[in-house]
Amino acid sequence: MFISKTQTGFTAIDTHVDNETGICLSEEESWIKSRIQKFYKITEKDASKLFKVLGILVTRDTHRGTVKLMQSEYIDSMLLRFDMRDCNPVVMPVNKGSHLQDRESAPYKNEKTYQAFIGSLTYTAMSTFPDIGYIIQFLSQANKNPLQWDWNTVKRVLRYLKGMRELGIVFQQDLGAGQIKHNPATPWGYCDTNYAEDPHDWKSTSSYVFMLAGGSILWKSKKQPSVSLSTTEVEHYALGITCQEAE
Repeated sequence: MFISKTQTGFTAIDTHVDNETGICLSEEESWIKSRIQKFYKITEKDASKLFKVLGILVTRDTHRGTVKLMQSEYIDSMLLRFDMRDCNPVVMPVNKGSHLQDRESAPYKNEKTYQAFIGSLTYTAMSTFPDIGYIIQFLSQANKNPLQWDWNTVKRVLRYLKGMRELGIVFQQDLGAGQIKHNPATPWGYCDTNYAEDPHDWKSTSSYVFMLAGGSILWKSKKQPSVSLSTTEVEHYALGITCQEAE
């Protein structure tokens, strides 16, 4: 990610191998393109039409001043790959607290299939569905020797995504009334933690999310490496890793 700030605004360019996306003021667009073309040959895509970047569908509504990121086609490919095209959608990726109970279940024998499933869901959680980040990091801890319960749960997450396939992350030029007032060009973040939630090792889980123009731009959910002795300690740890990311 390359960011340039000026008195009139800022320019952000994100690169991945030979794919590149950027956002800038319209009056700076030609200047930026000319500078890049001095060193690289670029093929432009019409931002007013649908286009995909790394499997993420990008749509732009110039009348509403919004940009939306979604992965409906990628979710469809997962449903096809794991033979779940006819599954029934659910409204929650996991039943509240069920993953923290004692899970007496038979081992799931196809470990490689489970790992492939987790990998596919992880890409979705990292790209456009931050709301499944917590449960995916929990289920990924069973990549070695998964249980049948773990397998049933990852399938439930995909059933959730099937029902939410048309949703995505929306960035807005004007946040509108009823939302927290922020400068659309200024990022802001939130963090939280779940104290000693896992009865198997009593470790806590920390999460954070950063927003820009009304949409999520960065998020993470991860189990803390050690056992905390108080809620104060666990909250300070969560705030610390969030501030490190903000810097």
